[in-house]
Parts: sequence; C-alpha cells; structure tokens
Amino acid sequence: MRRSLLAGVSALLLCTPVYAADLIIEAPQDDATASAAGMRGVVEIGALGRSAAEDDGDYESFAGLYGAFDLQADLDGVVLGLDGYGEWLSIEDSDPNVTNGSLGVLGVRLGTRVEDWYFGGFAALGSYPNAENDDMFFGYAAGVQAAVAVEDLLLIGTLGYADAPNDDDPEGFAGWFVEGAAAFALSDDFAVSAMAGYGYSADFDVEDDPGEYVSWGIKGAYRIPGDLNLSLVASYEGIHAFDDDDESNTNHTVRLGISIPFGGSGSALDALRPMASPTAPFRASVSADVM
Repeated sequence: MRRSLLAGVSALLLCTPVYAADLIIEAPQDDATASAAGMRGVVEIGALGRSAAEDDGDYESFAGLYGAFDLQADLDGVVLGLDGYGEWLSIEDSDPNVTNGSLGVLGVRLGTRVEDWYFGGFAALGSYPNAENDDMFFGYAAGVQAAVAVEDLLLIGTLGYADAPNDDDPEGFAGWFVEGAAAFALSDDFAVSAMAGYGYSADFDVEDDPGEYVSWGIKGAYRIPGDLNLSLVASYEGIHAFDDDDESNTNHTVRLGISIPFGGSGSALDALRPMASPTAPFRASVSADVM
C-alpha cells in the first residue's frame, strides 16, 4: 500500500510542473492543422471520483487527485511531443480490491502534418498496482495514430499493442487495442471531445482465459472569462473488462479540474487532449488481477 501511495504521489508531482500524447489543437481557423513554430502545451490538475464493481456486485466509491501535462514542438510540420498522466485514489487496505489505487503514464510521440492530416507513432510507459494495491508493476504501449481536421472537427484514430503484466504470469493485458476520438470546437470558449476503445488479450487471467475491454468517455472545456488563460474541464470515463468465464470488472470515473494552455491561441480547444496516450490497457491489467 505504501509503495502504491508513493507511486501515485510521484506521478502527481511529475505532472504538476509541466497529459498522455495529445495533439494540441489550434483555435478554429482556415487551416486547423497548420504548422506552428516553437513549443506549446497544457497543464491540467484536479480531483476525481470513481465507482467500481466486480461482476454484478455493489459499487464502491473512491475519491482522489489527478494531474497531467503535454508539451509539443511543431517544427515545419514535424511534431515532437512529451506527455504524462498521474492519478492517486484514497484506498485503504480494508476496501474491496476492485480498482487501481494509482496510475502513472509517460508518453512520447513523433509525427508529421500533411495539410489537414496528421500521421505519427507513439510509445508510453505505464506504472500501476495489482488488485491489492500493495505491489507496483510496469507495462508499455506503442502504436500509430492518424488525425484529420474537418473545419472545427478533429477526428483521431489509434491502433496499438500493449504488454501490461500483473501478479501471476500470464495474468494481465497483452494484446492489440484500438481507440477512436473526436474533438469539436463550438466556439473559442467551449469545446467538447468523445472517445471509445476496445482491447483483446489472449491470456488475461490466471486461468489463461482470453479477456477483453471496452472503454468510453466524454470531456468538455470552458474558457473562464478574464485575463488569466484558464479553462474549466470536466470529464467522464468508463471501462468494462471481462473474460470468457463471464467474470467482469467495471470502473466509472469523473474528473473536474483546471487546464492551463500556454504557447498557443488559449482557446478552450487547446485545453482538450484528444490524442492522449492510452491508459485503458494498464487499467485492464488491474482488472485482470481483480478477476
């Protein structure tokens, strides 16, 4: 438990000064994916609440904190990025072991812009606990991303592979996953995004059963009036993991925080992170241990 707490706090400290690989979007303009010289980014910090349950059992609720950052340099159409996400939940030893007490993800990306299109690759390292939240594990995810801007709408597709082991080999998530997302600017002051994902692991739990997960989420950002460049962000995220024995684990998470974009236009769209490095495979690894 102490190591889980330290890992969560460390992830939050990492995120505070500077989230997972995001394409930071410029304010709506004639060419929404035009190159922008120099570096820009966004910092996001806030509180989260989670409800989690195993199979058809009762949901247990937890509270916590999160932090995230994204730094991006766009040099003549070549995109370089570094991003991170960290969360910590207040979970005591007496609580049911149904969700991760902490999570840290650090990601990098390299891509290029071709007119309204973006093509690139990403790699991410994740740190997460077992179901008892008393031992930490490490996994990775890597893959490719593509995005296209259609006026004020950005569409994103992600294909990747993750290897995220947990307590008993081959328990955990090791397999392919896909994610799709869309971000839309209703105005300079308000923007929304939505995502959905799916992953499959041939060996998921201790009985070597295949396992799958589905994930989904929505997020909104509102630029707060005033001289300070601040946006209020609110989001909901869900993930449901299950295996061939009809065992399952479900998490629902809500977040409320402040986003601080810098180096860009300062619009609400800058506060969203639609191309974030995936966290679902690492959460699914914990779900495999829950089962």
